[in-house]
Amino acid sequence: MRIVKRISYVWSALALLALGAMQTSAVATAAESKPVAVVSFAGYDALKKDVGFVGELAGMPELAQAAEGLLAIVTRAQGAAGLDKTKPIGAAVFLSEESKPSGYLFIPVDDVDKLLDVLQDVVTDVEDQGEGYSSFKTKRGPTLTMRETKGWVFVSLSKDFLTDVPADPTTLLGDLPKTYDLAVKLNVGNVPEPLIQLAIQQIRVGAEQAMKKAPAQDDEAAEAFRKAFTESSIESLTQAIQDLQSYTFGFAIDDKTRSAYLDIQVDMKDGSPLAKQLNGTADGAKPSTLPGLADAARVFNFHINAPIIGDEAKTTLKLLEDGRKLAADKIAEEVKDEEGQKTLKKMANDFIDVIAATIEEGQINGGAVVTGDGPFSVVLGVHVADGKKLEKIVKEAIELGKKDENFPKVEIDAEEKGDVSFHTVVLPESEDEEAAENVEKFFGTDELSLSLGFGKKSFLIAIGDDPIEATDLVLKAAPASLPSKTTPLTLQLKVGPIMKMAAEQVGEEQPLVKVMADALAESKNDHINLQALLIKNGERIRFEIEEGVIAAFGKSVVKASQKGGAK
Repeated sequence: MRIVKRISYVWSALALLALGAMQTSAVATAAESKPVAVVSFAGYDALKKDVGFVGELAGMPELAQAAEGLLAIVTRAQGAAGLDKTKPIGAAVFLSEESKPSGYLFIPVDDVDKLLDVLQDVVTDVEDQGEGYSSFKTKRGPTLTMRETKGWVFVSLSKDFLTDVPADPTTLLGDLPKTYDLAVKLNVGNVPEPLIQLAIQQIRVGAEQAMKKAPAQDDEAAEAFRKAFTESSIESLTQAIQDLQSYTFGFAIDDKTRSAYLDIQVDMKDGSPLAKQLNGTADGAKPSTLPGLADAARVFNFHINAPIIGDEAKTTLKLLEDGRKLAADKIAEEVKDEEGQKTLKKMANDFIDVIAATIEEGQINGGAVVTGDGPFSVVLGVHVADGKKLEKIVKEAIELGKKDENFPKVEIDAEEKGDVSFHTVVLPESEDEEAAENVEKFFGTDELSLSLGFGKKSFLIAIGDDPIEATDLVLKAAPASLPSKTTPLTLQLKVGPIMKMAAEQVGEEQPLVKVMADALAESKNDHINLQALLIKNGERIRFEIEEGVIAAFGKSVVKASQKGGAK
């Protein structure tokens, strides 16, 4: 949750910085500042290698040759003539001290004339301007300026942007071409300070205006809570802008990991408060109290285990106290019975006490798993400071709920497994026939049960045909490998069983679904993964698709194309 929150703050910061940049105009040379953004494409040979790898997985080893053949048709048998296929292609954007933008595209070449001939359907009216400069027109685009240097062509909107270009522009890209096929890096740390301050000012002004436009709260506690939450968000966003060094988006098809992945990486300035917090996260991490939620053998698992660091605990506890006052006022407003008020206020206070005690322990730990191969059960769990106190609150809430004649059937103290006591609820069947049918297919029963489990340090909810048994299996699970201290968040989805169930439901109506299901049934590497990884001074979130999924998708595409060709 902290990771998602930080990313949302950074996204907001980047949007404000971009707005500030768009408000400026005029010319600046690249020499006046470091790049605030770069784009990296690993190059022709890297792309050809990726296409070959995907073809191998999809059972089409000739795919790379077929792609080159298609390129030859489009380019009148010239292919990529004139292009240096071994080097990356890139682009860079700069901002001067006056926040004036400039930039250029750079392309590796071994023969400029041949490359221009290949592009003659796009590039027209090339005019030599001397000293290595040329201008040309683009169909459906502006007139551009080109500068030739040894082994490179630089292209920009203005000649002034090209007066001082590097001999080797790949130095602007760093390790991006080696790490990713395609990447964008936003170097926020290179944004001039005046623009940073403008972004911070816009944040504060925008927040103040939003507060003024928001409907006034009748309740003083509710208004105080909203104000405290807004101020906390502003401070966090301001800190993110000041501490952020760079933000990187990178995509790669990797024949070494045999997967395709998308990375989103945040790097903080060395020595900044947020960098220190991130670097200290692994040191402060405690072992997971619910390791079964990280079991990769399950159809789906989501696991988070991260310390609460810095001022986050203080801020959250302050918001909880504001929430306590808000809850008390709402109860007094909605419940007229004095005894009822007293009971509900005690329950609310006890519940907030449990949350506060959990925050004070300094650990966020929990997640969810889907068990079985179809039908399935769903188990969710979270670490709490006092599970038995939380159980007492829930029992009190159930007793109050039983006064309603429509309250579902509940069995208190249904079973006990180890130190976990369970209570069950029989959920009413949906009146929507289609929804009820889908529920029965997924869970394997038309009488769905929900269990609430309370351990000394845990709270668990499960849904399924036998939710208590499913929860017990998760609690006893000993995953082959647990996420390390540097991976506070993991999510894995095993696609094979999902596609198998989908194929059984659609039958012969969707034959391509069966093609994917059959291909995935033969593969062990059929996961879609999401992982947050702590790195020095930052975090990286990786979304990964394993080779089995790529192969199955490729085979379904091949099957579809063959079917289309047969027509």
